[in-house]
Amino acid sequence: MPDAAPKPDELPPGNDRLRLGIALLGAALPPVLYTFGLVFGGVFPRTMSDFYYLPPASTFFIGILWANGVFLILYRGYSTVPPGYRVLPAALARQMTDANLSSIAGFAMILTAVVPTCAGTCGALSYATVHFLAAFACLGTLAVIALFSFTASDTPPAAQTAFRRRSTAIYRICGVVILAALAVIGGLKFLATGYGAAIFWLEALAVWAFAFSWLRKAMPDPEETGAG
Repeated sequence: MPDAAPKPDELPPGNDRLRLGIALLGAALPPVLYTFGLVFGGVFPRTMSDFYYLPPASTFFIGILWANGVFLILYRGYSTVPPGYRVLPAALARQMTDANLSSIAGFAMILTAVVPTCAGTCGALSYATVHFLAAFACLGTLAVIALFSFTASDTPPAAQTAFRRRSTAIYRICGVVILAALAVIGGLKFLATGYGAAIFWLEALAVWAFAFSWLRKAMPDPEETGAG
């Protein structure tokens, strides 16, 4: 007999394991690329996307993005819409469930892996533009999840456990870090030249912030039972 569908305020079985897998894969991406780029390539590309053209790092770059993209699509989360989205038009707010947002991030992550950046100079409108926009959509959506979905709770702040209050602060910091990193990356891409590996480290910072928010979300609250 199949499992009964979870209640709206219950977390579907296996989601904590998915959260952990998403976090660990995300956290592994920057050091894996860094190591393989230097050890096997002898060079250090300026951005993560440039590793697409540097085997064997390219294998890990594409593989991790695909795996994490699939995990994000499989993640269901809670079926209720967090109150932070209720400022949006009603029709849009109803779509801001964990499953929909994580699926958007997942498909954008897979698109980032499927459509490479340019190997050299290219026009303003090219497949590199699709790659750039997909990467921004992915990380931007993950920032929204950290800021509004992960911080949602039916319990008033004063009644929350200390672990939960610390977690909420962590999610907000992670979301802000991701958005700040994206803003600086966008500025460097369009306004600056000769920025070296600065974009790689900003991308790494955004990815680590996303990974840490999901890692924290995967941790059970030691002060209560059945924490989600």
